Amino acid sequence: MLASPMDSNDFFSASLPATLAADGGAFRGEACWVIRLSGEGGGEWTVDLRAVQPSVRAGAATDATHTIELERSTFEAVLSDPKQLFPLYFKQQIRVSGDVQRLAAPLANLIERVVARAQPFGGLQMLVAPTPVEKFLRDHWPERPFVSHGDPARLRGITDLPQLRDAHALLAAWEGTVGVFRKTSADEFDAPKVPPDVAGQLFDKGFALVFGMVEDVIPELRGYLARLQAELALPARIDARCLAYATAASSGASPHFDANANIVIQLTGEKVWHVAPNHHVERPTSRYSMSSGAISQSLRRQMKGDAFPTQLPADAEAIHLRPGSVLVLPRAWWHTTSADQPSLSLNFTFSQPTWAEQVSHAVLMRLLDDPAWRALATGASSAASPEWQEEAKRTLAQLLPGLAERLSGLSPDEVLAAVAMPTKRAPAISPKQDWLKMFLPESK
Repeated sequence: MLASPMDSNDFFSASLPATLAADGGAFRGEACWVIRLSGEGGGEWTVDLRAVQPSVRAGAATDATHTIELERSTFEAVLSDPKQLFPLYFKQQIRVSGDVQRLAAPLANLIERVVARAQPFGGLQMLVAPTPVEKFLRDHWPERPFVSHGDPARLRGITDLPQLRDAHALLAAWEGTVGVFRKTSADEFDAPKVPPDVAGQLFDKGFALVFGMVEDVIPELRGYLARLQAELALPARIDARCLAYATAASSGASPHFDANANIVIQLTGEKVWHVAPNHHVERPTSRYSMSSGAISQSLRRQMKGDAFPTQLPADAEAIHLRPGSVLVLPRAWWHTTSADQPSLSLNFTFSQPTWAEQVSHAVLMRLLDDPAWRALATGASSAASPEWQEEAKRTLAQLLPGLAERLSGLSPDEVLAAVAMPTKRAPAISPKQDWLKMFLPESK
């Protein structure tokens, strides 16, 4: 929730124009919205995302792709808590003309970005201070770890969120289930999911907890994720999310490396990270944990040799995090954690799309232009009968020779255009939601 709710006049006259001026490129597309607010102090505005520089102006465009109508008080409720956008639509308090599916995610993302900019979150500079962002990007991102220590008060907008006061405060606000680290493996991918009340009891008994998609419970974090994604120059089509780790005394995570990059903010308590460079695989596209020993097929193709170490490398470095510390840990780096007191940390986690993935998406778009490549891939399975597998081979033998011609002239601009639109998760709905009241507001 916003500490001081933004009103609609602030939104359209100041906050939205400032966001479009700074981040408009992230929302550029084929949409033009008319937003019409009824009631005292209402009005109508056009948000045009079609121009090179998206803009907002008073009045209604005659060529708008969507019209959004709602009470001014309803709109300001959304500004106070953007998570309310979808429930209010389902309750028919927001009326839309035009393709709702194409409107929903961009509108929600834009509102979240505007609201986030109004929050006391200073983005990447706040997290890496006193190091200048330019130095951080030049000397550390995206390959080398970075750590910064300081007063927790410098991280305003995160450390003052009431849900992140401590593990029990987050549990009290939590909706859904919580992962519990097994003491036998201490790996989050082996963490059973339990209700928050059970998680709290296990935490008090010394088990570590992992909270997934924290931005669904704390909406402000969605805008923070988007801002960091832009500042780190990450591609649009990434998986960006927030995780929280509640570490009990004498608990932690077993040695592993991730395929994601993590920005770790220590909120309460202290935790020791042991990190080491990975000499066995460079820029992996999947994670590995020593506690499981399971190596994915893709990772096996990327690694040097045929085995990973069974203990942390000798060149591991100990990093002590205390409240207010920030650690940026790139993908591939070995790490393990331990704590001698209860602690809570928040992670901004970003997948690391490769150039191979970016180009393959553009190649896919090219191939899908041809009906022959859009044919059902019958027989493309090891479980298919030998006859069907032979049919699949004959089909591919006809298609593959024309591949070079189909991809001729593929350019950098085409590749970048193909991956420009973000892929967004569907909005989360609280498991505590009263579905009858959502879809049938008149239900008692």
